[in-house]
Amino acid sequence: MELDWHYYPETHCSTQDLAKEWSAGNLRRTRTECRLDGESCSVDRAALRGIAVFCTFSQQKGRGQAGNVWFGGKGDNIAMTLAFYPENLDASDLFSLDMALSLGLLRYARRIDARCCLKWPNDLYSGLRKLAGILLETRIRGTHVEEVYFGIGLNMNQEFFPENLPNPISFRQLDGKVRDLEKESCQLASDIGNAYDMFLCQKDKAGERGRLFEIYKKEYLGSMLFYGQWRDFLFRGKRVHARIEDVDECGCLWLRDSLDGMFLADIKELRYCLPV
Repeated sequence: MELDWHYYPETHCSTQDLAKEWSAGNLRRTRTECRLDGESCSVDRAALRGIAVFCTFSQQKGRGQAGNVWFGGKGDNIAMTLAFYPENLDASDLFSLDMALSLGLLRYARRIDARCCLKWPNDLYSGLRKLAGILLETRIRGTHVEEVYFGIGLNMNQEFFPENLPNPISFRQLDGKVRDLEKESCQLASDIGNAYDMFLCQKDKAGERGRLFEIYKKEYLGSMLFYGQWRDFLFRGKRVHARIEDVDECGCLWLRDSLDGMFLADIKELRYCLPV
């Protein structure tokens, strides 16, 4: 699928916000007008196709999950948002798309470090250290998804991080190599774009509702940090010893506790207990 590139030498807002601002000004909505005979007709349809990519290596105000701020550095890392404008995508399939795009990012990362994994709900890790944050935002009309913004903050060449960050790491810290950010950003966007293309193909083949989710769930769970392992978590503010067992179609986790009971946790309820 065609990639429409928008590169910014430096930005003081997030690439996510740049993408949404650009879309608001350039995406033409379907308008319906009534003819004199009372019949309605469509006179203008959304003209945007492909994938729009917004990228910078110097982002001063990145955004993360739940209002968190993402440290971007200056000239050392990749901040990127890919904007998708799907046709006929039901909101019930949104988490399947989230899994597909996250796995596209993971496939890119594992070319560099085979130990990379996904930390639920939307982070890229190497071991117990955070390589990238992911933020997915959407515009939904009725039950259909009209716009998807997949934002990534990826630590590439950063050598030192502020001490207040809990557990960051960069590819440079992992292997000592300084990489060409332009080349890497092209490969990153290509891998995620290919994952989106594959998602659309799978969606067309899936047929019955729920089938698309099952296609991606196994690989997603198998790539998840601590999947199937007994670990400590914070659930609703209390420490629990539990094991991740499954994920549902909304992206919530099913966990088994030490008393063999099962409980469901959403993004606001569960936190990993990780070393600082």
